[in-house]
Amino acid sequence: MFVYYFANVSRPCEAIGDRLGTLDLDTWATEAYRNAESLRSRLVGKDLVATSVRLNVTEPIHKSSHTVMVIEWTADGPAGLFAALEGDLVVAPIGPSRCQISLRGSYRLPPGADPSLFHRLTEACVKSFVDRVAAGLDQPPPRLDVVRQASGSKS
Repeated sequence: MFVYYFANVSRPCEAIGDRLGTLDLDTWATEAYRNAESLRSRLVGKDLVATSVRLNVTEPIHKSSHTVMVIEWTADGPAGLFAALEGDLVVAPIGPSRCQISLRGSYRLPPGADPSLFHRLTEACVKSFVDRVAAGLDQPPPRLDVVRQASGSKS
């Protein structure tokens, strides 16, 4: 099945393109997946939790009009939201001072899953992840001198 979600960031793409590969995407993917599992548990009453959740990503690929990271998002264990989701995380400009973060991908449902319910749960999972990425990119990068002071280093 296909899933798509996007969020806007109020920063120019040039200011965030190189930061994409430095974000903690794996943690955010796991948190988003766990939140969707919790939602499924409340709706269906079955408390099935994946043994592990992983996000494998390529290095950012800079193209003429956008930046792409190919992702593979997997979960092992009991019937979760999806066994695997494969797609692209894309950063593209939507003007001189804004950009759009989107995730477009396809996934397989667990055996015996209600397609309508599980599609909505997967959409919620993807939304949560993309919103986390957008929020992370919307923040200015830490200043180097502040990082040095915080670690006790002297310049």
